[in-house]
Parts: sequence; structure tokens; C-alpha cells
Amino acid sequence: MGAQERVRKVYRPLRRAGIEVIPHAVPSGVMPFVGGYGGEDMAGGFSHPYATPRLVERLNEDWYDLAVSSGFLDDRREFLLQLPQGTRSHTAAVRRIAAWLANRSAGADRPAP
Repeated sequence: MGAQERVRKVYRPLRRAGIEVIPHAVPSGVMPFVGGYGGEDMAGGFSHPYATPRLVERLNEDWYDLAVSSGFLDDRREFLLQLPQGTRSHTAAVRRIAAWLANRSAGADRPAP
């Protein structure tokens, strides 16, 4: 996958979802990919019927709550994500865009990022 194709297929959709890729920011010693997990590795969860009013907003709010409570999202709004790169994948450091967080419909009871 070339640079322009990566922007079109990976980076732009992530940006629309409120995530930006941080170039060259993966900490040294990060394990590339973990192929499995057990029940003890799960950290909560949530589900809403498809007909739920404001479904996307509710899912985003729940994702944020779960990410913060489980320590997945740090105080800089950064986390690691496995991204496609041609027929392979690579680990990238990404950041939740502040504007996305500010546009959450609920959140008055949460601290500002």
C-alpha cells in the first residue's frame, strides 16, 4: 500500500472517526500483535439495540467511558492501534481528536480532556 492509498484507505477514515495517527510515536519495546485473549483480558463492555435513539453518540460515549475506566486511553488521549499496511499490519500510536471529545453530547459530568 503506497502513501497516497494509505491516506485514502486508513488515515482519512480514522480522522472522520475522531482519531489521528501520530507519526513515529510508538514506544520502543512494543509487542507487535497479540493474536488471542481470554475472558480475563476483557474489560467490561456495552451493547445497544440498532434502533436506539442517537445510537452513534451513545456508542461513542460508552466507548470513551470504557476506554478511560480501563486505562486504555491515557491522559493525552493516546493509545496504540493495529493498522493495515498492504498485506501486513503495523502498530501505530494514535490520538483521539480533542474536537471529537468536545462534541460528545453527554459529558458534563466528565473532566475535560
